[in-house]
Amino acid sequence: MDVTTAFLSIKRQFGDEYSIIINDDDIYRWIYEAELDIIRKAGGNPSSTAGPANTFPIDIPTNVQIRRVSMGNRGLVPITTAEIDEMGLSFGAVGNSPTHWYVHDNKAFLWPLTSSNTTPVTVWFEKTPVLMTGPTAGNVFTVPEVYHTDIILYCVAKAHNKDKDAVSERNMMEMYNQNIALRRDEADSIDGIQYKGIDPLDFEAYDGW
Repeated sequence: MDVTTAFLSIKRQFGDEYSIIINDDDIYRWIYEAELDIIRKAGGNPSSTAGPANTFPIDIPTNVQIRRVSMGNRGLVPITTAEIDEMGLSFGAVGNSPTHWYVHDNKAFLWPLTSSNTTPVTVWFEKTPVLMTGPTAGNVFTVPEVYHTDIILYCVAKAHNKDKDAVSERNMMEMYNQNIALRRDEADSIDGIQYKGIDPLDFEAYDGW
């Protein structure tokens, strides 16, 4: 579901197709809140990407959070630039086998540096939502499609809140929370449905963040 369709659905369900009570900026903010809540409650929908070690440092978008980095079958240790300074290590150190990784200035680095292009490095990451603004044509949801109707429920609940209708807000939020709990349980179950088929985070290369 694209955001334009979502806007129409939210306004129609709430009964405000002419934007008298709610406006587009309200809905953008509620979508952002809903996606953050879904990621927190139902899991971050983690993804991974892999490439040779000599491609580092790699650019990291501001809304991507790295969770783990491994080289071959060996996990690398996260470290900060402050810790490197405290240990008196050189940022330009070169070795055959990096042991650590760190993020600086929106780039992910390996330490020590390496020119090896034979051993793949895998990065596990989560993508958090960006607050959408302006025309809806280029806007897409961060979470998988299975949660898109839940986002609409959340937004309609918030619209009722703005309209000071506490009963309708509570009913919509109960439906939203029940849906999120159900999807979380399905994802945790061995036999449960796994929603990965159209995940926008399933990239195969570093240039596809």
